[in-house]
Amino acid sequence: MLAQPAAIRALGLRWFHSNVYEHRELGRRFMLHGVPTWFFFYRGKRLGRATGWHGLGQFEAAVAAAREKIRAGAQAGGAASGKTSARTSDEGSAD
Repeated sequence: MLAQPAAIRALGLRWFHSNVYEHRELGRRFMLHGVPTWFFFYRGKRLGRATGWHGLGQFEAAVAAAREKIRAGAQAGGAASGKTSARTSDEGSAD
């Protein structure tokens, strides 16, 4: 990950970092058993997580899966209310 900073920045994510060895309550709250662990949130809703670094391709796939959940939720919400789905600039960020 650190060897490919441009590729990681290109994903357009917003990062929040915490050292769970210093803040053990976060480790317990999120049931962390492996480091590193990434959680994907969107508007306060947890979309998923990725544990361990298994290469850029798998990390990109995890980001894509989180973004797909955002799109599916937007489509379901639009269909339920009878509204048409419109894409917004923040719809594609998995943060």
